[in-house]
Amino acid sequence: MAVRWYLANECGEDPYAWEFEYYIIGIDTTGTYEIRVFKIDEYMVQSRYEIILNALDRIAWHQQNDKWDHSIEYYSGDGSETLNL
Repeated sequence: MAVRWYLANECGEDPYAWEFEYYIIGIDTTGTYEIRVFKIDEYMVQSRYEIILNALDRIAWHQQNDKWDHSIEYYSGDGSETLNL
């Protein structure tokens, strides 16, 4: 989504004229330093569109407020957080 925004807003390109592939690179930082690459299908990204937007909104809040130690709920509420089990 960020690349599509960049293409449209900074480059004046039609982002839907491009084809994209999605990958996650996982790196173990606790001992073996194993690296794995996972390819993600387009439908998986699209099916989680709302979750991705929510995460981006939350990251933006933390960047704007420079508060990274706790969740937004901690800072905007009574100092407690809810566990989603």
